Amino acid sequence: MIYISGFGWAMGRNSIQYLINSEIYPLCLRAIGGPIAMTFHFANQFGNSKAVPSMFITMTYGGTMFFFSIVTFIGLVWVWFAIPELAGKNLEAIDAVFDLPWYLIGRKGKELTKDQGGAVENFGQEKAVESVHQVEKV
Repeated sequence: MIYISGFGWAMGRNSIQYLINSEIYPLCLRAIGGPIAMTFHFANQFGNSKAVPSMFITMTYGGTMFFFSIVTFIGLVWVWFAIPELAGKNLEAIDAVFDLPWYLIGRKGKELTKDQGGAVENFGQEKAVESVHQVEKV
C-alpha cells in the first residue's frame, strides 16, 4: 500500500502545484511563484514526514488513512470547482476565464469563454491547420 500511495502521490498531488504555477501566473510573477510553490511543497513534505508517525500512534492506522482520505477528497472538490480546463484556449480566453467569479471558474469557465478560444475553437481544425501553414510560408 505504501508503494501504491507513493505512485498516486507522484502522479497527482506531488506535481500539481508546479503545473498550476506554470499555467496561471503571468510571466512577471512566475519567477517568484515557482520558488514559493516549491517552498510550500517541501515544507508540507517535511511536516508530513514528522507528523505521520505520531498520527499512527494517536489516531491509529485507520484514523490516519481516513484523515488523508478526507484531505484528498477536499482537494478533489477544490479542483472540481476552481481549476478550469484550458486546452485549446488562447491567452485572451484564459484571462477571460479568470475574470469570472471564483465559483464559476472550474465548472463553467470553458463554456462561458467558448467564443474567445483559440484558432481550432473559432474556425475548426481545417482552418487552424491552414492558418499555421500560411504562417510557416511567410
